[in-house]
Amino acid sequence: MVEKTQRTDSECVRALLDAQRTSQLSPRLRQTLDGLLDGASEKEVAARLGVSSATVHQYVTSLYRRFGVRSRAALLASALGVCAANVSDASLNEPPLAVASVALSRRLRQTLDSLLVGANEKEVAARLGVSPATVHQYVTSLYRRFGVRSRPQLLAHVLRLRVNANENASHAPSV
Repeated sequence: MVEKTQRTDSECVRALLDAQRTSQLSPRLRQTLDGLLDGASEKEVAARLGVSSATVHQYVTSLYRRFGVRSRAALLASALGVCAANVSDASLNEPPLAVASVALSRRLRQTLDSLLVGANEKEVAARLGVSPATVHQYVTSLYRRFGVRSRPQLLAHVLRLRVNANENASHAPSV
């Protein structure tokens, strides 16, 4: 029996770092990035690392500068793009298997897709031609459907689903 291996968030972080050829991150920055990819808040990351929230905030700011992003969602979206890089082009045009198993309307799928590329609620509203309040309702619905409480948790959860779906697809027997 072949044991299934799943890519962990830490492995995904390493793939992100290798793929973008960034300068070496300190162990603390890597640990902070791991926590963010797990969907943890700065306060939760601080507790894991045994440092103050202010210190973690400085680490997060440093990560944003190094990766050229301005939000946690954009950082996670970058990681999602790299971690899905092993998926064939054809499968990227379809929702990942695990995410497809969650029933989403067309608007919720469009909202999720926009969040995955780092858009904020105002940007999503402009893209969809609806009010920011409507997008906020869509985002709240996505939180409920995926069992999360924040945007970073949502993106980290979808990241894990995509990586796991990718791994499962690669372990499927060929016909």
